[in-house]
Amino acid sequence: MQWSAPAPGMEFDGEWFQSSMAAWPSTSLGQEDAALMPKLQLADAAEGDLESSTASLQGMEDISQEDSTSTGDSPSMPSLLFPPTPEHSPPNSPRFYCSASPANLWSEQSMEPSIAAFVPMPSLVPELDLGETQQAQVTSHSRGKFGKVPANETVMQPSAVECENALAQLSADDASKKHEAMQWVVDNTWALATSPNGCRVVQRALDIAGGPEQALLAGQLQGRVREASISPHANHVLQKCVEMLPPDRLQFILDEMKGHAVTTARHRFGCRVLERLIEHCPTWQTEGLLEEVLGGASQLCRHTFGNFVVQHVLEHGTPPQRHIVADMLHADIQRMARHRVASHVVRAALVHCAPEDRQRLVNAMRADASELADLAHHHCGSFVVREMRREMRR
Repeated sequence: MQWSAPAPGMEFDGEWFQSSMAAWPSTSLGQEDAALMPKLQLADAAEGDLESSTASLQGMEDISQEDSTSTGDSPSMPSLLFPPTPEHSPPNSPRFYCSASPANLWSEQSMEPSIAAFVPMPSLVPELDLGETQQAQVTSHSRGKFGKVPANETVMQPSAVECENALAQLSADDASKKHEAMQWVVDNTWALATSPNGCRVVQRALDIAGGPEQALLAGQLQGRVREASISPHANHVLQKCVEMLPPDRLQFILDEMKGHAVTTARHRFGCRVLERLIEHCPTWQTEGLLEEVLGGASQLCRHTFGNFVVQHVLEHGTPPQRHIVADMLHADIQRMARHRVASHVVRAALVHCAPEDRQRLVNAMRADASELADLAHHHCGSFVVREMRREMRR
């Protein structure tokens, strides 16, 4: 028996092929053709399933459109909701944010979605804790002209208008108004210090206040020194306290920073507070903090902010402290002199260290002529060589 070609206009589809194969004797099929038959039958079955699935989906879309048309609502929801949630769905699946169970959303008989059972998915962003930098517990009397709050009430940062009024009253000639404004600043020091406008008010109050009032203002920061040192606004208030108060009134600041000197030195704002302490406090008072700084000097010299603290140690520290920094630099002078940050510390050491330490650093850089020539042409090391030549001309 031979193959029957399809009639003109007749598509070469599975139906024609199946009828032709049925008419072909099974004994005449080759081994490869016999193996191909099950695959062809599976392909026909898959094609039938696809056609039935497409028809079902089209029916569901028609139902959804009819529902939206009958109710007069715009089809804001997709025509197909999520299928029943499997047990292995991840916990962040939006299917878990339905008020009804998956069985209620989908009917096994009609597979028609229940739009009324679907509720909006809640926000996945957790509620943030603003912390004490945004809110402050203040104890005060009635608000008065500047807006004091009752005792133990949590308040947000003062408004810009309140801060401007307080600045005006602090600069006024009327002593009673100035006293009233100063009392308001004392009562709301922390809330003011952590706000961009309020920190200027506290600094102004420290400028015009007497010794007892300055100590009272600084005392409001006690227990919050570390938090204030890393605050973009309160760090200025802390620096002003260090500049205005006598050293014996600042011991609580050093006590609270003990054990955190290296971390503070590496902070964008904290390094400034350490610099003010090194500048204004006697060496015996800062000795404990500087021991921590010198212990991490090798890393701080290369740090974007920590290097300024080490430079302040070279400028304001004791000769033994400068010697420790010089020894650390001498151990790796070629790399330090070429580093984009540590090269500034090397230059400071060539200015502030003892003469014998400066000479040791110069000799270490001149030991190898080729290294010195390379250093002179380096984009960072060239400034070190320039400072070294100044030292040699002294």
